[in-house]
Amino acid sequence: RGGAGGARGRSHDGVRGVARLNAGDANDWEHAKESDKRETRAEKLRLLYVGLTRARLATWVCFGPTKDAADTALAWLLHADVRAPKPARLNAAAIRTRLDQLALLAPGAVVVADAPAQVPPGAPVLEALPAMPPAALPQRRFSRDWWVHSFSGLTREAGGADVRRANDESEPLLPSSRFSGARFGNVLHESLENVEFGRWRDWPGEAPPAGEAAALERALRNGGYGSANDIAEGVPLLASLVGHTLNVVLPEGVRLADLPAHQRRAEMEFHFSLAPARVDDLLARLHAHALVGERQAFGLRERLEGLMTGFIDLVYEYGGRYYLLDYKSNQLPDYGTDALADAIAHSEYDLQYMLYTVALHRWLRFRLPGYDYDRHFGGVRYLFCRGLRAERADSPGVFASLPPRALVESLEALLRPSAGAAA
Repeated sequence: RGGAGGARGRSHDGVRGVARLNAGDANDWEHAKESDKRETRAEKLRLLYVGLTRARLATWVCFGPTKDAADTALAWLLHADVRAPKPARLNAAAIRTRLDQLALLAPGAVVVADAPAQVPPGAPVLEALPAMPPAALPQRRFSRDWWVHSFSGLTREAGGADVRRANDESEPLLPSSRFSGARFGNVLHESLENVEFGRWRDWPGEAPPAGEAAALERALRNGGYGSANDIAEGVPLLASLVGHTLNVVLPEGVRLADLPAHQRRAEMEFHFSLAPARVDDLLARLHAHALVGERQAFGLRERLEGLMTGFIDLVYEYGGRYYLLDYKSNQLPDYGTDALADAIAHSEYDLQYMLYTVALHRWLRFRLPGYDYDRHFGGVRYLFCRGLRAERADSPGVFASLPPRALVESLEALLRPSAGAAA
């Protein structure tokens, strides 16, 4: 048999013409419908021609009074008078007459035969099949552990603590406030990414500094807070959060507002290769340092393999040391030391900052000549922005940690690809 070839789109006035008509123009409407019918029939005839003429040896065509047979191109061709209205039902006798006439015009080339009414005698009968052997059992296991991993993706895997996550996506503790949850968390992050830190130095605690309101308004609108009321209420709240965040004194004695742009890198994206690392081995090393103690697995994964990816909110350098910092918009009942430790554990932020530390450790080792962890890595800073108080030297809301060098190097060695693999 020959194929029917690819169909082509219509290029005339048919249906497209119908769409351009005025509703009251009945004559044009009928004309367009007839034009569309002609184009449809022409396309069907083209496809029939292709099907009948592409075969190299022979073509078999089964045709008869079946459903919609009267609408086919072959029925139109075999109709006694193509100019007369098409009959609603196929006239089998008239069709057979036309076919016989074609056979007389091309003896030997066109053969018309009736389809058998039933299976002819002597047709092969299938013998009973032998009993089927039992299904084969697979002997090989294919690893499905290669993946592009991230902190958020890992924490969604089953195997962690069965507690309500105290993270940006949890239910707000202040349900009356619409400026809460993950959506507002994104607004705060965008604001801190785009404001000019130096302009907020010694912020008096009122309106945004000159030239800074636009960045806050833009972040609100991008987060879906676009009404005039949202802007009027959201800008002062954002200004307070940004002002305290940039002016709070960090444990190393510096404020973010004091750091020039060349000592900061916002939203540092990283991707690093993962060697095939057993999950139980990874968790055992973390548990040995009292980290992610409630997590026993990452779903059904036996290994972590592929790529680890993420964004560090801020990497900054001060006094020759490099720090990784993450902003958190969590609403907590308390921002003291114990409350922050609970929030870190419940949200598995300790897993997050260990993965980010390994990423920054690899980056510094690659980019910084003579890099040494003890000398150059300053630690982790998680700022819970709603709890920060810039006027206090011992402000709540500041979580600081310096992961042990032995743990960082142990994890880095566990996750490092073999020689020759991508770093």
